[in-house]
Amino acid sequence: MRPPAAPRAVPLSAIAAAVGGRLVGAEAMIGGVSSLDEAGAGDLAYVDGERFIEAARASRASAFVVGGEIAEFPRPQVVVADPRYAFVRVVERFFTSPRRSCGIAVDVVRGVGVEIGPDASIWPFVTLGDRVKLGARVTLYPGVFVGDDAVVGDDAILHPNVTVREGCVIGRRVLIHSGAVLGSDGFGYVQHEGRHHKLPQLGGVVIEDDVELGANVTVDRATFGRTVIGRGTKVDNLVQI
Repeated sequence: MRPPAAPRAVPLSAIAAAVGGRLVGAEAMIGGVSSLDEAGAGDLAYVDGERFIEAARASRASAFVVGGEIAEFPRPQVVVADPRYAFVRVVERFFTSPRRSCGIAVDVVRGVGVEIGPDASIWPFVTLGDRVKLGARVTLYPGVFVGDDAVVGDDAILHPNVTVREGCVIGRRVLIHSGAVLGSDGFGYVQHEGRHHKLPQLGGVVIEDDVELGANVTVDRATFGRTVIGRGTKVDNLVQI
C-alpha cells in the first residue's frame, strides 16, 4: 500500500502551457519545486513581487515563475498574472503523486451494514462502526476510527488516528489531519444542589465539502442540533470548536 513515485523531469514549456504563462528564455527540464533560498539545479521557484527579485538572482533554481519579466536575468522565466497561484497549480499537476486506490487492508475492523464506495483506500488498523457509509475514492490511513452511522463523502482523506464519532457527516473532498476528533461531547452540564450533572449531547457534527481540518483539531457535537463547519473552511492545528 505504498504511494506511487513522484513524476520525472518536466519541460518548462509544458509547465508554462499548463498555467497559461509566457516562457522567456531557453527551454529547461524541471525536476522539482522549492523556495528561492532552498532551490537547487533543476528546481522551479516563484518570485512573488519585486522585493524578491534580489533573492531570485541569488537563488540556485533553474527557472522561475514570475509576475512580470525580470530584466537582464540569465535564467528562464514563466510570466503569469499570479505567480503564487500558478505555482500551486504547477505543484498539483506535475509534482504531486496522483492518487491510486490501495484497496482495503485485510485487518480492517468492520461493523454490520458498512457501505464502501469504489476505489477506496483503507489502510490497516482502521475501525468502521455499524452502518458506516464511505464514498468513492475515500482514503483512511492507519488508526482511523469511524463510528456507527457516520458518513464520509467522496474523495475525503483522513490521516492517521483521526476519530469520527457516531453520526457525524463528512462531505466531499474533505482533508482531515492526524489526531483530529469529530463528534466528541460538548461541555454541557447542569448544576443542581451543588453538583454538576452532565447534559446528554444528542446533536451531531456536519463537515461540509472542501473543508480542511489541521492536526489535533476537535469539533464537538452540538447539544441538540448540529455543529456545522461550512463549505471551504480551513482550520489550523490545535483548534477546538
